[in-house]
Amino acid sequence: MKIGVKCRFIAGIILTISLSHGFVIPAQQSSPVSIDGLRSRTYKSTFVYERRIRQEEDYRTELMSFVVDELKEYACVMIPTTRRPKSGFPVIIFGHGYIHDPTTYSQDGRPSGYYRDLLGSYARRGFVVIAPDYRGHKDSEGREYTNSPISTNYYSIDLLHALDAVETLDYADPNRVFYVGHSMGSEVGLRMALATSSIKGASLWAPTIISPMEKALFFFILYDDNYHVIEDTRVNNHTLRRAEKSYQSMLSHLPFEYEDRDGNPWYYLDELATPLILHHADGDTYVPYEWSHRLISRLYELNRPFEMYSYDSDRHLLTGSNRQKAIGRDITFFESLR
Repeated sequence: MKIGVKCRFIAGIILTISLSHGFVIPAQQSSPVSIDGLRSRTYKSTFVYERRIRQEEDYRTELMSFVVDELKEYACVMIPTTRRPKSGFPVIIFGHGYIHDPTTYSQDGRPSGYYRDLLGSYARRGFVVIAPDYRGHKDSEGREYTNSPISTNYYSIDLLHALDAVETLDYADPNRVFYVGHSMGSEVGLRMALATSSIKGASLWAPTIISPMEKALFFFILYDDNYHVIEDTRVNNHTLRRAEKSYQSMLSHLPFEYEDRDGNPWYYLDELATPLILHHADGDTYVPYEWSHRLISRLYELNRPFEMYSYDSDRHLLTGSNRQKAIGRDITFFESLR
């Protein structure tokens, strides 16, 4: 699974360079996809049952639809078959990582086989697990948004609507909602947590929360426009000016003014109230392990609640005993936040 649309991830560095070259990108207060914009809008949606996907011994999986910005989107919902608690089952909303071709997400069944065992483990432990596609993924409408330089901002809007729709599930407890996000999904979820107080705790697996400069440099030198690893990793004034021009062109097609800083969770960590737990393989080759260290260093400086666990592995998504350890730690963490 390739992580990183180059033009999207170089946003922060390009905006920084633009100022030094005399380019001005106008800023609009509370852009609709900025974090302040997300805080100011209303979220209202309802889950509608579509069909049963599968039945396991400990849980069943159903396909639900919901509407966001007039787009019909889909989510897999895993429901424990154990006795329903009086207040309903606690809920986990899951944000998946970057998919190079959104049409292929879940092509091997819902949810994607890449994540199925992970999410099923939470359902077996008594959580309702909601895994939205994101707009433009699989059969969800809105393919045009997946090519946007700010696609993850829109995905946060999708999941905030899914969060509201939890109220329509009579077996779910809307007062005990947690978040699990993998890779790009960590950014989607953290933006979500900054926009609402309804997320009681969040687990970030191989998070991509880092300053735009570092993220841009890392992904810019790794991949070409076809997502192949490039041999020549040289970055100079010429390559960055070319990237700047490409990004400016992409921004010019947005229907509103936007500045990356206003929608990037890295700049809002001082306002984060949601407790975090982080998991990261120390040999991860897709998202640098060091990024999690930088994130917790920043959280520590800001006195934000967190805990982090490292794993001896090179896997971007933990497997085997490492995965089971991480899931167990998540559940212990979530239960401590009641």
